[in-house]
Amino acid sequence: MYPIAMTMLLQPLINRPAQASAAATSQAIAQPAESTPAPDPQPAQQPAQQPIQPPTQQAANSVTEYYVDADQILPEAVNNIALATQAGIVVNYPDPKVLNPNQPATRGEIAAWVHQALVTQGRIAPLANNPAGAYVVNPR
Repeated sequence: MYPIAMTMLLQPLINRPAQASAAATSQAIAQPAESTPAPDPQPAQQPAQQPIQPPTQQAANSVTEYYVDADQILPEAVNNIALATQAGIVVNYPDPKVLNPNQPATRGEIAAWVHQALVTQGRIAPLANNPAGAYVVNPR
């Protein structure tokens, strides 16, 4: 997927922080600072990147039991796929039990995943009484 397409899909998520930042900047210009804060003597530490964890047996079992093509999933992705499946973020069309892990994601699939992520966060309403809701993976 092209980066510009992904940016377009995420505009609703990007615009809100940008608008808040612009409001804060205009307030800072309107009210001059009383004193300039001293620089922090210690440099900011970057969080260490966590090593890739091997899949847990529970995650591997849940993914294997649900998806018919689970044998094609890379071992380092099993935990994340299990978490996304349990959270209700995964949307598969035309068959919810087929993940197709070796095919590139389409714009429609990514849009559906972003929608489901926003639903899980409670930021938008789920697809009620919509035929598209049948493709949201819900292993429960």
